[in-house]
Order: sequence, then C-alpha cells, then structure tokens
Amino acid sequence: MQESFTIPSDFVDTELFEIPKGLPEDEFSKRVIRFFRDQFRQMGAKAQVAYNPQDRGFVVDWNRPEDLMGIIIKAGDLCNDGKPRKGACRLWTLLLVPDMTQEESVHAAFVLGGALNMLQYFGGAITILERVIHKKPDHHEAMIALGSAELMRGNRQIGEAWLRKALSLSPEHSQAIRNLGVCLMMQNRHAEAIVEFKRCIRLTPNDAALYVSLGQCYEVLDQEPEQAVAMFQKALDLGGPESLMELARNYQYKYADLEVPSDEDFRDDVYEAYLDAFVRMKTMPEGQLGKVITEIYALLKANETLTDPPATYRLNSIQETISHMHMMCLMKVLVLEVAPQTDMGTGFSREYHAAKAHR
Repeated sequence: MQESFTIPSDFVDTELFEIPKGLPEDEFSKRVIRFFRDQFRQMGAKAQVAYNPQDRGFVVDWNRPEDLMGIIIKAGDLCNDGKPRKGACRLWTLLLVPDMTQEESVHAAFVLGGALNMLQYFGGAITILERVIHKKPDHHEAMIALGSAELMRGNRQIGEAWLRKALSLSPEHSQAIRNLGVCLMMQNRHAEAIVEFKRCIRLTPNDAALYVSLGQCYEVLDQEPEQAVAMFQKALDLGGPESLMELARNYQYKYADLEVPSDEDFRDDVYEAYLDAFVRMKTMPEGQLGKVITEIYALLKANETLTDPPATYRLNSIQETISHMHMMCLMKVLVLEVAPQTDMGTGFSREYHAAKAHR
C-alpha cells in the first residue's frame, strides 16, 4: 500500500550521512534526496523522495516493506561485518518512518545505538539508548551499551551505574561484567576490578584479554607479583592478537625475572614512530586529541578478536591511514599526555622515553 510522510530537514544528520555542512539549499536537498532514495532502495522498498522548500521537508511516497524487522536485522549484520556507518544510516532512515511497532522501533534504536558507539558518536548513542530504556525499562543490553558510551565520554560513575543496573537484571552477562571491571580500573579501583574480572573469567575462561587486565590490576596494586606473572603467562598460553601478547610479555620483565632486552633490541622504527606521534600531538588543534584517542580505542576493540590484525588503519579524526605500529605509538603518546598516571604497559618504554627526550 502506498504511504506518504515528511522528514523535516532538521532530522537529517549531516555528519552521519557524510553531507557537508553549509551547502546551498538546492545542493543540500539534492544530496539528501539521493541519500534517502538509496536507503529505501537498499531496504527493498519502492520510494519517491522530493523536497518541499516551503516546509523545508522531504516528502516520501513509498510502499512499506512487510518485513521491517528483517531490514533491522540486516542493518545489524552490516555493523557486525565492519560497516557500522552503512548500518547506522539504514537504521536512522528507518526510524524516521511513522507507525512502526513498539518492538520494531525499540530494536532498531538499540542496534543504532550500538552502531553509533562503534563510530565513536557517543553523544548520539547516549541519546538513542536512553530512549530505548525509556520505552523498555528492562532492556539490559541497552543499559550495557549506554554504560559503555558514558564511560567513553568520560562519565565513569554514570557508566558504572548503568552497568550495575544491567547486572541487576542479568547477573551473569559477561560483557557487562567485563565493562564494569574496565570502568573500575579507569577509576583506580583496582581491587574491585579484580573481583569483576575473576567473575568474568569464570564465564569466559579462554579470553586472554581478561587475564591481561587482571594481571594489570595486580601489577598496579604491587601486592601479589606472583599473581600478576601467572595472569600474564595464562594470557600467553591462550594466545591472541600480537599486540595483546606483546603487552603480556613485556609486563613479565618487571616481575618474572626475565632478561631485560639489551641495547641491540632497541627498535629504531618504533623510536621514529614515537617521534612522529609527538609531532602529531604538538600540531593537533585543541579538542582533537580526545577524538583521536577515542577512535583508536574503538578500532582496537573492534579488531581485538582477530588473530591477524589489520596492517593499517584509517583514522578519520586525522584524515590519514597509518600503520598499526604508528597507531599504537600515537595512542600511548596521547593518553600519557592527558593522563600521565595511566598504565600503558612496559612495551617499548625505552623507545618512548628516548623519543620524548628528543622531541
């Protein structure tokens, strides 16, 4: 059945849709029309889109697909396949359609919130996920995603509250427990974080990253060095991404009486990467530093389960493609600039301090 509805211009998210700001109205409307036509076509819907300059709205005439939930699920698959922007655009468009069922709108908004988290649009994610919980107060998955978004925005106590609320509804949810442990670590509450990581290990005993996090907590508390060594060794036994394994190996130098690398092991390429990172930091506009840290963190999280991580990464925050090594060096330099007490591990510490001294 043919239906008609209007999308106000104010509902167009130019950043998400990658439409430049400040365009003349004619050019702006052409781009938005093209965007919505593509979105509806990819949903499998026949739609006509036109711009009404008097109302400053986009008039849509379309035949509503029968399986809207199927469209939502496919959009979620796009996000899981490493295409969160495509999935988010599909879901954002779909949520502009009137008369969706409660189940459809809640699930679409929840998946959209997760996609926005992946894109580091944490403000938008928080707004969307709060709406989900308002409509469905027992949606513990939305609470976990909301807690993570608040945590990434620096609102650690708010993030903790949402994660604890989620766990009150689903006490054995491993992702909520893991995120709570990370949240507590970020608040320097390492003893409490240990309790949560141990809980999570009971549920997911083969997750090497959990043992590294647990070892880091023991290392910071400096009370049970043998426990720290055991946790890092367990992570190495399980295996995982090379960056994670390198972190575990380097932590052992402090507590396991392993041979400290000699000068012959000094990495000139890592030293140069650190120098490059210090130069980048010095020339970054005010306010960009946090965006770069957030983007790198999200990229690492998105690829942490890969045995062979990508050789290069596209950083939209600096509009460049850089190597994995350069990205890790940049992350360390930026984080230690804003939070010098942050535990970034002992890997390549000599190269870092040498570059810092000669920057």
